[in-house]
Amino acid sequence: MAMPSSISSSQWADILQNVFITVHRLNLSETHRWVLSSYFPGRSWLRSLYLSPARDPEAALLETFALRQYDQSLLPLWTRLCRLEDDLPLHYASLGLLGLRKLPDKDGKPPGDLHPIVFKGIVDLAEAINLQYKPHKIKQEEPFWLLECRAIMALYPRSLQYWVDNFFPIIHEKPESPAVKWLGKVIPGLQKKMESHTNGKRPVLQPSPYERENILGLLKEKTIDDIKVQLASFLEKHRRYAYQTGYSEHLVKIFCNIGNKIFEQDSEMALTLVEEAFLWEPCNPYTWTERAKIEAYRGNYQKSIAILWEAKRRFPENPYIRTILANTLKKYGEDKTAEIIYRQAIIDFPHNEVCRTGLAEVLKAQNRLEEAEAVYHQAIIDFPHEEVCRTGLAEVLKAQNRLEEAEAVYRQAIVDFPESVFCHTGLAGILLQQRKRKEAIDLLEKTIKRFPYNKVAKKFLEKIHAGEALPDIQIVHREELMKNSPEFQKTELMQKPSEKVFLLLETKSVFEKEKQRKEHVPEKTSEETKSPISAISGPPEGNSLEVETGMANLYRLASRMVSEEEKEEYRRKAFSMLTAALNRMPDNIPALLENGWLLLDVKPKEAVGFFSLQLSRHPHLLGLHLGSLRFKSTKGERVERTQWDNMINSFSRNTTVIKLEHTMHELANGNGNKLAVLENLRKQLIRDMKQLPAFIQENEKWVVSVVKQSLFKDIKVEDSLTEDKLPHILDNHRKHENLLKGVVEQCASAV
Repeated sequence: MAMPSSISSSQWADILQNVFITVHRLNLSETHRWVLSSYFPGRSWLRSLYLSPARDPEAALLETFALRQYDQSLLPLWTRLCRLEDDLPLHYASLGLLGLRKLPDKDGKPPGDLHPIVFKGIVDLAEAINLQYKPHKIKQEEPFWLLECRAIMALYPRSLQYWVDNFFPIIHEKPESPAVKWLGKVIPGLQKKMESHTNGKRPVLQPSPYERENILGLLKEKTIDDIKVQLASFLEKHRRYAYQTGYSEHLVKIFCNIGNKIFEQDSEMALTLVEEAFLWEPCNPYTWTERAKIEAYRGNYQKSIAILWEAKRRFPENPYIRTILANTLKKYGEDKTAEIIYRQAIIDFPHNEVCRTGLAEVLKAQNRLEEAEAVYHQAIIDFPHEEVCRTGLAEVLKAQNRLEEAEAVYRQAIVDFPESVFCHTGLAGILLQQRKRKEAIDLLEKTIKRFPYNKVAKKFLEKIHAGEALPDIQIVHREELMKNSPEFQKTELMQKPSEKVFLLLETKSVFEKEKQRKEHVPEKTSEETKSPISAISGPPEGNSLEVETGMANLYRLASRMVSEEEKEEYRRKAFSMLTAALNRMPDNIPALLENGWLLLDVKPKEAVGFFSLQLSRHPHLLGLHLGSLRFKSTKGERVERTQWDNMINSFSRNTTVIKLEHTMHELANGNGNKLAVLENLRKQLIRDMKQLPAFIQENEKWVVSVVKQSLFKDIKVEDSLTEDKLPHILDNHRKHENLLKGVVEQCASAV
């Protein structure tokens, strides 16, 4: 949605607040439903108009939603607001509690009394404040919580015993919760109840895990229609548990799991389940990737890609999202774009084998077999215990008609991975190509006897007998691995980096390999002989805002990896994408931030005006503050310590990223303060992250891991830094400055 240039952001904020209030007061039900359906797609625009708690159009809209609810579909939103999960100002928690108080019953009728979920929301808010704010800030925010609690008690005059009986079942198993202490100030009898530990109301029981296993087993054997009644009952139990308790973990896992298993039978039902899971946990990457996969299956390619681009921006720490995005692009023929995503993913996640094998496969798809072979050889060195690297190398050798070498690789893989059915079926394929049909069939029959429940070998043998074309084992293997292996949905990185992995990332060496390859093969068309990065294809017509912003980010980061003569072309493409995105929505926050980072690289003089203007409009955006200070760093200007401290105070959840930017500033411009700032960052890296909210823990782990493996490479971060280590750290900074800048930019843009 674009704003007319004649109307300022502050005017828009005032107009929208009045509109939303009017929708509720005049009971404009049709307008209310339309606005509700448009809320989630338009949130980024509303948030760009935030001026203060008193001039916040999104808050005004949420109040309208809370006061007029048709069903229980907004319960996940209210629960997240109470848990402070969306990194919004604290006054949004009041809206969460309001939404819970006004939540209708399952038939859509107004609540007659306080729903049990309200008590859970009050406790969740206390725990979120205690978890997410520093001790001195907790003392400031505790009165806010007490005021909310007292307001609810005043609105619903009940006996003291009523409050004791309703809060006790929620807090009796966690006596250390701050809610126990804080509630004791307003409900004196609660502490006595805790001490006596007598039973209150019976807690809600979660659905049985045995029923879950039964349903998942039935889905493997029967169709959805065969178990329609059982499945509906099972899903409803999870909904009721989530609605009654506010705990969504089980619902999200189950709904995504079932959606993944049934989308080929009923893609509409699968998408409905996954979207419901998404409403509960939009901060869970799994809900994004599953939605994208199902949309792609339904033929909605643009929507699928848009979801993945947005997920990549929101979860920069998640390698699984990168591989899914690149793999989806590859499936639709955008090999060059997929390649650069894989190359950037390897930089960010040098110890993730899926990123490495994905790069090899996209090179293979472009018939750049020697490069793919080189990537696989290096992958085998770095990941000796990953069979997919061996099968991948064998398939690349097979593609070059080096069948004897491929056979040798498969035979050794069988020795090293005797339980891998892919190694056996892969070898069978090689034997067939060498016209060793009997030996191949014998091998498959033995494999089926050894792995009677594995369908891959059975299907392979059926294709041989039917005379059909044989599948590419590596693709089957890799996709099966990505689909079923939980380790590819995690973001933990290995502790010891490989010394040789960065050879794969040097663009110059890639260009040299490409040049050598061209000298040994017949000349191709100009389109085919472009360098692996400069030949990234632009997105097709009809792109969404998310795709344009994502492509701009891709081009900008790629411009840092290429030679000087190619930078201009990349930056031109990035500006082109951002121009299109900002024409669609001039105040789109991700596009604005991306534009700011690009200006810093290309037009620093324009960048200072840009950041100054945008900060006056969006002072709540960390990325704008960091960009403004980075401009000073590029000009060699000093930034006072108090400015960094003030920023940490305002954006306490992003302390690590702010300290990293501060450290890079001091290393570039500091005068004798380098060691002290590095020591401050080192202490930040080794702190206990268990107290962080779960939805930002993974991001923190990634930042910490990257900093340890680059800036503090070969430095034991558990020990205090000394002067003799400073030259080595400075050398690391020079080598990995672009990587560290990218980490800061990605985290600050994940709004």
